[in-house]
Amino acid sequence: MVEYCLETVNWSPYLGFDQPDLPAMVSAASAAGYKWISFDLPSLTHHTTHKGSLSRLRAQMDENDVRMLALHSLAISDDGRRTKELAQEAIAVGRTMGALFLHAGVVTTPDTRIVDITREVEAMCHEGGMELAIEFLPFLPLSSIAQTRELLDAAGLTGRNFVVDSWHFFNGPDDQDKDGWAALASIPASRIAYVQFADHGPLQSDDLLFETTQNRVIPGTGSFDLQRFAQTLRAGGFDGVVGPEILSSRVRQMPIEQVAQQLIAATMPFWSE
Repeated sequence: MVEYCLETVNWSPYLGFDQPDLPAMVSAASAAGYKWISFDLPSLTHHTTHKGSLSRLRAQMDENDVRMLALHSLAISDDGRRTKELAQEAIAVGRTMGALFLHAGVVTTPDTRIVDITREVEAMCHEGGMELAIEFLPFLPLSSIAQTRELLDAAGLTGRNFVVDSWHFFNGPDDQDKDGWAALASIPASRIAYVQFADHGPLQSDDLLFETTQNRVIPGTGSFDLQRFAQTLRAGGFDGVVGPEILSSRVRQMPIEQVAQQLIAATMPFWSE
C-alpha cells in the first residue's frame, strides 16, 4: 500500500525561507495523514540554532507517528575526500533523526572515480543504518534513468537506491526520448527508494533550476501526464512511498498545514488501487 511523505524543502533556508518551523511541519504532516517526512540539512541546522534540539524534534515525530524518510541532500563530486566528509556529517544527523535514506545528486561527470566514491558513500550509509538514494536531475551531469542505473550497477548498489522524480523525468532527456516511458517502466520496483511527485505548467524560461525550485504546481493542475507516470510505476510493482513535492515561491507563503492537505488530497487519486 502506497504511503505518503511530506517533502519540506520548499520551506528551507536553502530556498530563501527565513523561518522554517519544523515542529509545525511535523504536526501538519500528522494531521494530513502522512506517515513520512523529509528534511534538508539547512532546515535542521536552522532548527538546532534557533528552535531546539534534534532529539526533541525526533521525539515529536515519534509522538505523532511520523518517521523521517530522507535527509536532503549530498552532492557527490569527484572530490572524494570532501564528498565523504559531507556524507559523514549528514549521516550523523540522519542517524539521530532515524532517516532511512541519504538523498544525493551527482554534480560531476559520472566516471570511474564517481563510481568508487558512490560505493564508498553507500558503505558509510550502510554503517550508519541508512541507504544512499540517488536522484537524476536534468541540469546535472547525472540526468537520466540509464545513467543512474549504470552508476548504481557499476558501484554494486542493488538495493533501494533509485529516486524517481516526475519533474525531472518530464523535463529531462528520458521524456524527450521516444523510449522514455520504456526506461521508466524498466526500473525494478525493488530498486526504487521513493518517488517524488510533482507537476508544472509550461516552462516560462530555459533556467531549469529556477523553474523547478520556483514554479511547480499542485499535482494534477499542470501539464505532466501524471496518470501515465503513476500507472507505469504501479504496473512494475511499485508500492512504496510517494512524496508530493511542490517547490514554488507562491506556495512558500501559504500556511504549511493548508499546503500539506492540498498536496496529499491531490496526489492520492493517482496512486489508489
